[in-house]
Amino acid sequence: MKLIASLLFVSLTVSACGGSGGSEKTPADEAKAAVAKKELSGTLVVWGDSPAVSEAFMKLHPNVKIESSAPKEHVDAVVVALAAGNGAPDVARVWEAHLWKFGTASGLEDLYAPPYNAKELEKDFLPAAWNLSKSMDEKRLIGLPYTYSPYVMLYRNDIFEQNGFPSKPDEVSKFVSDPENFFDMAKKLRQKGHYMFRRLSEVTDIAAPHTSFYDRSMKYLRNGDTYVKAIDFAKRAAQLDLAFTASKEETDQALNSGKLITYFNLLGSLGSFYEKGGNKADNFGNWRLAQLPLGSAKGWGFDVYVIPSQGKNKEAAWEYAKFAAMSEVATEEYVKSLRLSPYMPSWELPAVKNNSIAGFGGQNAAAFGVEAIKKSQMSPRTPAYADASKIWAEMLEEGIKKNQDSRAILTQIEETMERQLNGLKADIQKSLGTK
Repeated sequence: MKLIASLLFVSLTVSACGGSGGSEKTPADEAKAAVAKKELSGTLVVWGDSPAVSEAFMKLHPNVKIESSAPKEHVDAVVVALAAGNGAPDVARVWEAHLWKFGTASGLEDLYAPPYNAKELEKDFLPAAWNLSKSMDEKRLIGLPYTYSPYVMLYRNDIFEQNGFPSKPDEVSKFVSDPENFFDMAKKLRQKGHYMFRRLSEVTDIAAPHTSFYDRSMKYLRNGDTYVKAIDFAKRAAQLDLAFTASKEETDQALNSGKLITYFNLLGSLGSFYEKGGNKADNFGNWRLAQLPLGSAKGWGFDVYVIPSQGKNKEAAWEYAKFAAMSEVATEEYVKSLRLSPYMPSWELPAVKNNSIAGFGGQNAAAFGVEAIKKSQMSPRTPAYADASKIWAEMLEEGIKKNQDSRAILTQIEETMERQLNGLKADIQKSLGTK
């Protein structure tokens, strides 16, 4: 009944807001009224859906039947279907790690163009997420973003408190933003047997201003003084022996035993800490969320819905993508796993404002996530990301072990990437018409 009432409210609010007069709408009102009920029908093939969101969409549109039996690796299946000219769904979820596969390809609808006219929606979306959803040449909007996750620090508040350090989330966020505070604390906690990182490249992931290695024109990003400083931080972490580098099973054991007391990841990927029975939930209730240390703030993960041009029900596909990104029902579903929509009016909804995670001591993790998102920046991934990431991690570890100068490490990494990835880079630039 609650779901049906919510859907009816969406439909009625849209109708009621069409006339003049009445009180000014709040952001929460806009979120609730974002998806109007339209006359839709037919089969809608969705790959990578949320079953609860699809069920809610069909209740709002009873003449639409959603088919969601996607292939196991459905993103790659979409790529194959676009190349073949047939076999694609009407709408498909694509997450950040794979969106580059579509950046220079044809076969997806440009959501800026009619009948979508997505430019009208842009002002209500987080600019970082909107920009990430564009094609490599930045001329087309190839997906509608529907989740966006900040990169955050999870920490053991009980261990922080027992050792005389700030333990409340706001206090910790402020304290660790100063590198000297962070490393001084880390040094003292290491003397007590605690670790802070899972690998040394994690330090540069946090401290470096870009999450990617190349921009969309394939210009190399990771150079300059800010990256020298990031490597300096990684070297400092190595000197203090702050990284617990081990297998996943051993890492999980270290998190449960209190050996590893901070954890850096997407907000939406922390369920194993706060869901009872999770493989990292032995200290249920003792974890808290804070902003990243070392003065950093960034996003690290988002999802979009793309609409293949060969799809047979584009009108319903577009309404589904908007429903997934902008409806109150979808927001309520995503917040259960701490995934947040980049549709900014949704941040004022009760599901976000009244969130409480028992595994995090009752902390409102959704509201925390919103504040982290507002400060975040994120670079789009390119086809070179996987290879570049491997080169970065391996050469960083090697350079630190040899105690090389940070700028020398940075230069060697850039030279190696430019040499090894030159062919791939040239192909991408050619596809963009820039070479």
